Amino acid sequence: MFVIQFIVLLLLTAVTFYGGSFILDMMFRRWWINLIVYIIVIGYFILKHGGVAQALYIPFAVSIICVALASISIRYLRKRGYRLFQ
Repeated sequence: MFVIQFIVLLLLTAVTFYGGSFILDMMFRRWWINLIVYIIVIGYFILKHGGVAQALYIPFAVSIICVALASISIRYLRKRGYRLFQ
């Protein structure tokens, strides 16, 4: 049962961070801003709680990958001429 819950957690994390980062990238028009904000928020979380459990390494990795993929997607779409809230 734990494996199924963990897979669902990873899917929800991926969809949430990709979608949120995609929308924020469109609004701010800067592809790098979500990466910086993500690193600051996760850094604050780790410092406040004195570290993270080993079980959170994979969801954090999935979320940073999705934030980076959203930034890459926005850069690609802008390069191809899609206007994105302009």
